[in-house]
Amino acid sequence: MKVQLFSLSDGDLLLEAKNGNDQAFTELVRRYGPTVYGFSNKLCRDAQKAKEAYQDIFINVYRELDQFDGKSKFSTWLYSIVANHCLMQHRRRKMDAEIMSLDSPRLGQKNSSSYELPSWDDSPIDSLIHKM
Repeated sequence: MKVQLFSLSDGDLLLEAKNGNDQAFTELVRRYGPTVYGFSNKLCRDAQKAKEAYQDIFINVYRELDQFDGKSKFSTWLYSIVANHCLMQHRRRKMDAEIMSLDSPRLGQKNSSSYELPSWDDSPIDSLIHKM
């Protein structure tokens, strides 16, 4: 007699998924998908970013199933993965916005084909060295 996956507890589904039962993992995604999407949408504040996060999160969960030790509820572990993922994505986007390509023109520069690097001759450390 085959057990219906939807009737299993999260712990049993996790055990089945860890043993390679993809249908058990699919049931976990079905159970927690709306919650993961909603939480990531709240953290990302953007529906498209939340959709991307949803996919990335469940891929990571699948890869990291062996790291779940059962000391907490699965939902708690999953929430921490969502929060960490969204935080890292936010940091990455923030860093990408701050990084300027050496190929891109400086603001206000008329000739967009070149980029002039600022002089480092007058840095504080150089001034201190020259005074000695």
